[in-house]
Order: sequence, then C-alpha cells, then structure tokens
Amino acid sequence: MSTAGSGSDVRPGAWFPGRLADAAMRVFCLPHAGGSASAYRAWSGDAELAIQPVQPPGREGRFREPAYTRMSDYVADLADAIAPLVERPYGLLGHSLGALVAFELARALRDRGRAAPRRLLVSGCPGPRMPRRQLHDLPEPALIAALQRMGGLAPEVLANRDLLDLVLPIVRADFEVADRYGYAPGPLLSCPITALVGTDDPVASAADAAAWADETSGPFRLHELPGDHFFLHTAAAGARVRAEALSP
Repeated sequence: MSTAGSGSDVRPGAWFPGRLADAAMRVFCLPHAGGSASAYRAWSGDAELAIQPVQPPGREGRFREPAYTRMSDYVADLADAIAPLVERPYGLLGHSLGALVAFELARALRDRGRAAPRRLLVSGCPGPRMPRRQLHDLPEPALIAALQRMGGLAPEVLANRDLLDLVLPIVRADFEVADRYGYAPGPLLSCPITALVGTDDPVASAADAAAWADETSGPFRLHELPGDHFFLHTAAAGARVRAEALSP
C-alpha cells in the first residue's frame, strides 16, 4: 500500500477539521483503525477543556490522500502538525490503534524538546510491548469477521458493497500500521498515563491495559468501563476522559 506524503506536503490544518477548539487545555483525540475524527465529535468541550479530534488521511475530508501504513510516517507528520499547538497545556487520547499513535507521538514531541502532555490517555489497547494479532493481510471474509467480533462494522456498512469497498482499504492500511509496529526501547515518559478498557473488550483485557504502567515514571491509573471494544464512544466514557484529563 502507498504511504502518505511527507509532513511538508500536508497542510497542518488538515489534521484538525473544523475550527480549532480553544480552551485552557486541549485534548487531541486519535481514532481507532478505520476510524475518523467524527468518532469524537459528540463529546462536548468548554472554556476549561476542549476536545480536539484528529483526522488521519484517507477518510472524510482527507479521503483523496493515501492512508499511512507505517507508524514512523504517521507520527512524524502528525508531530510536525501538532508541535505549534502544544505550547499551552494539552493531553493526548487514543483509542485502539490511536493509543499506540498517541504514545509514539508523546515520545516524538519529547524528542523534539516540546512540553509533555498533561496526561496520556490510552483506550482499548494492550501495552505497546505486548504482541499483536496480524490482521491487515487477512482474506476479506476473515477480515470482516474480525471486525464484526470487535463491533467495528455498522450493519449499514456490512449490507452495502460500495461502502465496504470504501472502508476496508482504510481498515487494512491502519491494521498494517499496528501489525508492523515494533516497540523501540527508550526513556520512559514522565507524564501520567491513564488506561481505559471495556469490561467485555475482546481486544484488550484489564491485564493487557495494565502493561501501560511500564511506560511512565509518573502516576498510572487503570479504569474499567462497561462495554465492548467500542466502549469509549459513550457519554459515561466521555465524562471519565474529562475527569482524567483535568485531574492533577
């Protein structure tokens, strides 16, 4: 699969659709494999904390751009775009694949001399040192079955061949990012990490999520919330994210 272009070819504003949220603190939210910025648009913000969805290429307003297939390209381009926006307090949140991206983004920003996030929130994802299933090259029926087990295919998508033909290449590209990800040892993050996991998540158990404690020298918290792999996209989870982002 092709890889998205270098950071110099990508408008920084393309990563942040709509008006850039303004508040005392922003939480930049990265979507799951096959997901888009719209996954977080139902969450509200205010003057104290703004939810800022991040839009990877290959979907919605960026559908003409090739999706990433390598974590290094994804993180380098996103770090270029986000670096000017982290001079005020900020947090990073990622769900599933987005959790790995958020983690590597925090490391990349640190290596560029930028301030650490106030908190890294990782959702529905085993710790980055743990082995991962290989999904991107599954035959189509097996890939669809895997997505159904996760709850990641809406019935209207499954029933519409044209929609499937749009969605599956993006899913495969995102899964390739995860499948080819290799944890590189390095200094621990200093920011607090909060891991969130669904009680019935087939992808990440509480024990899997607890492994994130090994990635920071700061505080670590783990919260289990009702639901499957997509437990995060509920009002209760949004309230928990807000509480965690604003906690000391």
